[in-house]
Amino acid sequence: LKEDTSPVLFHDQKGKYVRIKFKFSPTALDLHTTTQFDVADSERIVIIQGDIIGWQFCSLVAFLPLIVSKHHLPDRPVTINISSEPVTIPDHLNVDSFVMTISILDPDYGDYIQDFKLDYQNEYFYFDTQQRSVHVKKALPHLVGHSNATLNFTCIVQDSCFNLANITITIISFNVPPAVTDLQDILILDPQQLSDNSSFHIFRVEDPSNDNVSCGLSKISPSTDRLTLEMDGNEAFLRVFNHSTSNTTLEYELEIYCDDGTDETIIKLIVHFRSKKNSESAELKIIYVAGSIGGLLL
Repeated sequence: LKEDTSPVLFHDQKGKYVRIKFKFSPTALDLHTTTQFDVADSERIVIIQGDIIGWQFCSLVAFLPLIVSKHHLPDRPVTINISSEPVTIPDHLNVDSFVMTISILDPDYGDYIQDFKLDYQNEYFYFDTQQRSVHVKKALPHLVGHSNATLNFTCIVQDSCFNLANITITIISFNVPPAVTDLQDILILDPQQLSDNSSFHIFRVEDPSNDNVSCGLSKISPSTDRLTLEMDGNEAFLRVFNHSTSNTTLEYELEIYCDDGTDETIIKLIVHFRSKKNSESAELKIIYVAGSIGGLLL
């Protein structure tokens, strides 16, 4: 070897060559000695069975057998990163809806994810290998009276060094209580304008899981039989019977429930009886949804 010769390491991977240059200026003292070359992280490549390593000196190429078993870095496994907590989703998600992304990493430079062992037998979910995300495969299970269903999805990954990693993900689908919309911000009942049988639309109710919903009055304060709740499909109406202008009660507080057989939505309605010229705003708002926090009732 002459001084300032720069050998180049060749790495044969399926007929492709990768060059990694080392600056090496040997002297006569270097003859019959061993020199260690440390490859920078950014230039490291994966050596697998069947690869050939050699040296190029100027225009000459010499391929030398190398023993790497004693000094190679250990191959690290694939890492799959997800939260330790179960994934929670509503049970009315449509087919192909996004559920979650799975973070899959290979810590070794040059390694890559080669294959996914797909869970084709899974009834409710499938895995998108391009986006590395889980999606809904078919309508999720829903049973009236049961707030949650616990499901599983298994992900198996193989890298270019044939290392396998797998993880089982717990997915909890939960029932969503009835949704109340079209709430009246102002409900003022003028005694002078009421007939013996007056009706007022107060809200609309729908269930995301298409369960049958029943609504009714659970409490009226002060008690009276002149106010009732009536349903026409998904529409709720407040009916007023035989209200007299001589009635001294000007305000009633109504508590209304809507139940889908599993969860219950509670509404509180304040009704004012007074002339619109001197009226105050009535209040209608949802004050409580049973089991709605996070959608989980285990």
